[in-house]
Amino acid sequence: MEITKDMTIKEILDKNKNTLRIFMKYGIDACCRSHNTLEKESRRQKVDVDKVIEDLKKLMGGE
Repeated sequence: MEITKDMTIKEILDKNKNTLRIFMKYGIDACCRSHNTLEKESRRQKVDVDKVIEDLKKLMGGE
């Protein structure tokens, strides 16, 4: 599955619930702000969105 910074947290979680671990690792709100994009939430937490995407892809088995 392709993961992009424009996807919402909810879209990513709907594809794979285990991604919650990555969101928690970076302090990304996967509950109340799940309709925000990955880019917006990464910026909000001051984390590199590309690093988050890299970790999500690793978790989901695709590099």
